Amino acid sequence: MDGKALSGSAHRRHLLSAVTHAPTVSLAQREVGAKTNEPAPFRPPLEPLDLAGAVVTFDALHSVKDQVRQLVQEKKAHYVALIKGNQPTASAQLKALPWEQVPVVQSVSGTGRRSPAR
Repeated sequence: MDGKALSGSAHRRHLLSAVTHAPTVSLAQREVGAKTNEPAPFRPPLEPLDLAGAVVTFDALHSVKDQVRQLVQEKKAHYVALIKGNQPTASAQLKALPWEQVPVVQSVSGTGRRSPAR
């Protein structure tokens, strides 16, 4: 899930999209108001999608209990969420976990450049 502002449109439009990573396909999209935050329209684009077993990624703006609960309980999906310092309870809980005991099974590094499209 990711939000983007469309440039070049007569009126600035903001869209929230459900997009697959590989291949890149937009599965659902919803316009959100220019003065609103994205969390409110998070649920509607996901409603028609079968996400059982899928991994959903989203930025810190969507790391909200109700949205995570919907993904896990209703959609039977997994998720990768970003937690920032402005979410003090969740941030403290994550910092308290024994991260040094978690084995690294794969590591990748790079320059951030994308490979050419095929």
